[in-house]
Amino acid sequence: MLKKLDTSEANILEYHIKGNISKAENDMLLRDIQHTIDKFGEVKLLVKLDDIPLTDASGLKDRLVFAKEHLDKIERYAVVTDMKIAKAVKQLVDPLTDMELETFSPEEENEARHWLR
Repeated sequence: MLKKLDTSEANILEYHIKGNISKAENDMLLRDIQHTIDKFGEVKLLVKLDDIPLTDASGLKDRLVFAKEHLDKIERYAVVTDMKIAKAVKQLVDPLTDMELETFSPEEENEARHWLR
């Protein structure tokens, strides 16, 4: 399930992802991010994760191709989760990109919003 949060504004998009993501949800997410990049030149993302999101193979491929083409347009990416793997992913991604990626616990959600702004 993918839900766009009402706290999204201008070039800051916020989503809550829980469980599996359908192809339609994945397509909507990528269109939403693309539209924001087209309008503002860059995007800032906040994603709340309850667990590791799953999608079908074509959805995963679409996201990887999109990321490759647009990574330089994602200025900041806040991941709000209590999953320990998020910190490991941050350490892996940091040397590979100029994008600012930070992880926050669910209790730090407001701090994540402040960091994006």
